[in-house]
Amino acid sequence: MDVLREEWHQNPLFNIYLGGSMIEKKVRELIEKDVNAAGVVIDSIVYEKENGNYFLRVVIDNEDGIDIDKCVEVTNIINPLLDNANIIDDSYILDISSKEKGV
Repeated sequence: MDVLREEWHQNPLFNIYLGGSMIEKKVRELIEKDVNAAGVVIDSIVYEKENGNYFLRVVIDNEDGIDIDKCVEVTNIINPLLDNANIIDDSYILDISSKEKGV
């Protein structure tokens, strides 16, 4: 399923249809190197509107699993990168979370 989703995201028509996927791609390009340097991989990035609020959801993982301290560390890495790049025009909530199990 993830492979199919990735193929759809690479389709320009899909990008126009979903709008947020171009933002997701730009965010991944911006943060991935620094997040990986913290010993974490990005599982997914989703930018979506829910109940009138925009959310940028970043799901992270590593072989040992992710605890709350690692989520905070990654949040502190991502926040200034996003603030300085200013690639999202809307006000949004940054939501960093982990997968249930390690990679």
